[in-house]
Amino acid sequence: MTVAELAAKINVSTEKLFEFFEYIQRPIPREFEFELSEELIKIAEENKISSEKKNSEEVVQEVENNQLKKLLAQSSQDMIKRIKEANNLVSLVLSGRLKKSIINGKSGAFELGFFEDIVDLDGNDVYYPKYSENQEKINNVYIANPDELQDRERYYFKCELASNKERQKQENPYLLQTTIKNVQSASGVNDIVIAIKQKQTELEKIDEKAKSANEKIEEYNQKIINTFNEIQNKEDELSSLKESFDITKHNLLKMENLINTLKERITLCKNLQFVNKDDESKYLNLLSAKEFKPANHLDFELDFEKSFSKLADHIHA
Repeated sequence: MTVAELAAKINVSTEKLFEFFEYIQRPIPREFEFELSEELIKIAEENKISSEKKNSEEVVQEVENNQLKKLLAQSSQDMIKRIKEANNLVSLVLSGRLKKSIINGKSGAFELGFFEDIVDLDGNDVYYPKYSENQEKINNVYIANPDELQDRERYYFKCELASNKERQKQENPYLLQTTIKNVQSASGVNDIVIAIKQKQTELEKIDEKAKSANEKIEEYNQKIINTFNEIQNKEDELSSLKESFDITKHNLLKMENLINTLKERITLCKNLQFVNKDDESKYLNLLSAKEFKPANHLDFELDFEKSFSKLADHIHA
């Protein structure tokens, strides 16, 4: 949808739209035919831009309040999933150092605590998903009644979403908290984490070996394919040689039959006294000439034992 189309739809001037997007720090080109993103269209429609001019802080606050309300309406599972995806986490188990405080209430003093210096199991900082201009680092995760825990000690804990009331109060739809049942001493969990990392290292080594084995298998498969192709090529060449040999053999047989026929005709001519005996002997000698064998002559039957495979090997040697 263009700027002009949106202005007509929500019944405001295009100038008012340009000003609105500047107010919320999302300026756009001042072009009537500029194509707006779905996000900008939704923001403009949901905030129902009025003809009454507001200052930029008011407009930005109004937009952020609307976004906060929408996120607070999302299910806990969806919100937790987004936090894990934003930090590439499998589970929302974090580590932090406990800071305890004593609060004096109407019914007496009680303890509460917050986890600081929070990192994931690999020691990396973790962040809330970005929902406004700033992306906030996950810190000061609240825990009620930490009586059993030691102040300034590091613990591992599984997080959950804080209540809607607290998330709205802190203006953070992703605000996390934990409970005493979800907390374990770092010393005990460290052993588990180390064991998990060792297993991961072993699995990575196994994966490397499997990858190497697959590469060798692929290499052997390629060699087999290449050898098969070579055999196929040699079979094709052998078939071609055999065909040539059969043709030559057939031509030799025809020539032998022709020579025998000529010999019979010469003898017949001598019997009919068309030629004398000396001429007969001369012609027969010509037809009975010994086979000419050039230097380095090889005989198919004697030297190659009538084997086309040996002949092919000799040709390609």
